[in-house]
Formats: sequence, C-alpha cells, structure tokens
Amino acid sequence: MKHVHRVGNGMQVGKGRLQRQWYALWGIVPLNRVDTHELAQGAKDYEITTFYSPIDLVLNFFTGIFSVYSRTVVVVR
Repeated sequence: MKHVHRVGNGMQVGKGRLQRQWYALWGIVPLNRVDTHELAQGAKDYEITTFYSPIDLVLNFFTGIFSVYSRTVVVVR
C-alpha cells in the first residue's frame, strides 16, 4: 500500500529524506510524529510518499505481536 501527496508542483530537485512512523494498537495510536515540513527543509514544492517498505514488513513481523507497526514516510524535494 502506497500513498503519494504532492505539495506545490511536486518534487523538483530529487533529493529525499525518510523517517519511520510508528503506531500502536494496529495503527490506531501514533507513537511518534513525522514532521513533513521539516523533512522538506523549507522547500515549496515536494512530494510525500508513505508506504510499507521491506524493512517495515520485517519489523512489523516481530513487533506486530505487541500490536506495534511501522511505515516509512519519504519526502522528496
């Protein structure tokens, strides 16, 4: 599952930063906050993509028993 959101004209430079978003209770309660504006580093045009990476799938395999899940957030300027 992948979600893409474009801000302004979307990505222009092609440089990206990523951060992992953590949730408890099967995605109901966020455990941390990903600041996409900070990841964009002041850019007016950028693209936000959220998805489950292979690393997330492995992490979720082990943490899912405790109802904790992660997904990856990437911001590309």
